[in-house]
Amino acid sequence: MIHTGIDKRDEYTMSKAVDIWGKTPQVLMAIEECAELTVALTKWLNRGGEDAPVIEEVADVLIMATQMAVMFGIDDVQRVFRQKMDRLEARLLDMEARICGRGDKDFLENGAALCPKCGENFADEPHTCPWLTELHGDHDSCSCCDACTSACNQEV
Repeated sequence: MIHTGIDKRDEYTMSKAVDIWGKTPQVLMAIEECAELTVALTKWLNRGGEDAPVIEEVADVLIMATQMAVMFGIDDVQRVFRQKMDRLEARLLDMEARICGRGDKDFLENGAALCPKCGENFADEPHTCPWLTELHGDHDSCSCCDACTSACNQEV
């Protein structure tokens, strides 16, 4: 199940909205809600914005996205959703292996363990983790460039 909290009642309500207003108007409404989320996120980024408008628009987009899933086939959407989540998980594991210099020997021979700030390649030393917590207190730092990887982004 897609994690939008949809249950049989919600699914019925979504189907009813499509029955009453029609597919084309509901697709247009989905587009409009996505555009409103884009505006809210842009304002949030540019003006150090408030969370409330973004939360409101995310809820609207989730409703319309779920309605689109019901309209176009929720089983197919859930199947593709699962495939995409599995792919994301694999990419994150690969990225973690690259950033932390971890991973199996085959991965490191074919890929690279890279510092995200300076790009230093640690593939030659697959058992050396470039992140040294003690360099910057409670933050992790890259041993090749001493770049702080936390939000404070300070050099050590």
